[in-house]
Amino acid sequence: MGRVGIAVRPGCPEEARPKNGRKRPHAPARDDGDSPETIFRRRVRARRRGSAGEIFVVWSPEADLSRGGVGFCTTPTYIDFFLADSAVLPEKKKIAICQRRWIVVSNPSLCSIISKWLGTEAWIRNVDLIAGLREYAEDPDLHAEWRNMKKVNKMRLAEYIETLTSVKVSLDAMFDVQIKRIHEYKRQLLNILGIIHRYDCIKNMDESDKRRVVPRVCIIGGKAAPGYEVAKKIIKLCHAVADKVNIDPDVGDLLKVVFIPDYNVSVAEIVIPGTDLSQHLSTAGHEASGTGCMKFLMNGSLLLATADGSAVEIAEEIGAANMFLFGAKVDEVPVLREKGTSLKGSLQFARVVRMVRDGHFGFKDYFKSLCDTVEEGKDFYLLGYDFASYLEAQAAADRAFVDQDKWTQMSILSTAGSRKFSSDRTIEEYAEQSWGIEPSKCPF
Repeated sequence: MGRVGIAVRPGCPEEARPKNGRKRPHAPARDDGDSPETIFRRRVRARRRGSAGEIFVVWSPEADLSRGGVGFCTTPTYIDFFLADSAVLPEKKKIAICQRRWIVVSNPSLCSIISKWLGTEAWIRNVDLIAGLREYAEDPDLHAEWRNMKKVNKMRLAEYIETLTSVKVSLDAMFDVQIKRIHEYKRQLLNILGIIHRYDCIKNMDESDKRRVVPRVCIIGGKAAPGYEVAKKIIKLCHAVADKVNIDPDVGDLLKVVFIPDYNVSVAEIVIPGTDLSQHLSTAGHEASGTGCMKFLMNGSLLLATADGSAVEIAEEIGAANMFLFGAKVDEVPVLREKGTSLKGSLQFARVVRMVRDGHFGFKDYFKSLCDTVEEGKDFYLLGYDFASYLEAQAAADRAFVDQDKWTQMSILSTAGSRKFSSDRTIEEYAEQSWGIEPSKCPF
C-alpha cells in the first residue's frame, strides 16, 4: 500500500492547463489483473507546470492509500487536469475539527447549555448525541439561554475589538465575520465591496429608512503571504474603508468595519463564539475543504457561503434553508470564464469599484491595480458576476436577523447538525478502513 500526496501551489487549475494545444498524457489501458493501487500509481506519476500553479504528485510506499483535506466538489477540479481517467482514486477521508477544542474550551457557555438540554456530558466524547438538540430547537426557554450565551460571547469579542483597535461596537448589531487567509479566490475583496455598497446605501437614505437598517459590525481577519501584493492591497483597502466608515456621523452604529491584526487560532477562540454570521466566499471549486465553516457551525453561527468546500456538505446536514447560499455553482464557473469580456457585472458592482478607483477611500493610485483585477475580462474569480447574488444573500440574512426567534432556531440547528464534522469520526474512519486497528477504552 502507499499514499499519494497531492500538493497544489496557489493558483487556478484552469490557468495551469497545458498551452499550445498539448494534450495531457494518457495512462496505459487498465489491465484487469492490476490492483487499483498499481493503476493509480502508474497514472499519477506526473509533474505539471503552468502559469498559475504547479502540481506535485508524490508516491509514498510506506503510507496508506488514502488522502484527506479536500472538499467533495473541489476534488475533480484538482484531479482532472493531470489525470486522463480519474475513475481510480485513493480513498477519501474528510478532515474535520474537534468539539473539545472548539466548544468545550473555546465556548464553555455553549458547552454548559448543550450538556443541560441533552441531560448528559457524553456528547463531548460521542458527538453524535449533539443532534438531540434538534428536539428543542423551537423551545422558548432554550432560545432565551442561547441568546444570552451569544450576548456574553459578543461582549467578550467587543471588549477585545475595543482594546485592540479603539473601535466601540454595539452588541445589538449583527457581528458579521470573515476570518481566513487573505487570497483572491477567498474573495475578501467581495466582502469589502459589499461593505462599501452598504455604506453607500446608508449614506443616501433618509432618517426614516435608516431606522429599518439592521446594524452590522463587519469583522475581517487574516494574514497574507509576504510577497502577495494583491492580498496586501486588499488588507489596505479594509483599513481605508474602516477609517472612513467608522467616523462618519451619518452612519453611526449602523455600520462598523474592523480588521483584526495578527489573526491566529487563539484569536479565533474569541471571535468564533461571538459571531452571528460567518462568510465563506470562495469562488466555487477553489476551496479545498474549509474547516473554518465547521468551527463557526459548531458554535451556532449562521453561514453565508458559496456552494464550495465543506459548505456543500454542511448544507446537506442542516438544510440549505438554514444557510444563505449564493453565487455560481462549480460546474458553471468554467463556462462563465470562457465568456471573457462579454460577462457583465451588475450596476451596483460597477458603482462600488468606481468609488474605490476614484479615490473615495483615498490611495487612488495605490488601489488602481486592485480595481484592474476585477474589470471586465480580467475578473477571474467572478466577483462581478456573483455580486448581485451576494447582495441578495446579505438581504436575506438581514431579514432573518430581525426575526430573532427564527435566527435563534437556525443557530441551534446549525450546532445540532455539526456532528458529521468532528475529527473523532475522521479518526474512526482511518482506524477502521485504513489502519485496521481496534479502539481501546480510555483509562481515565
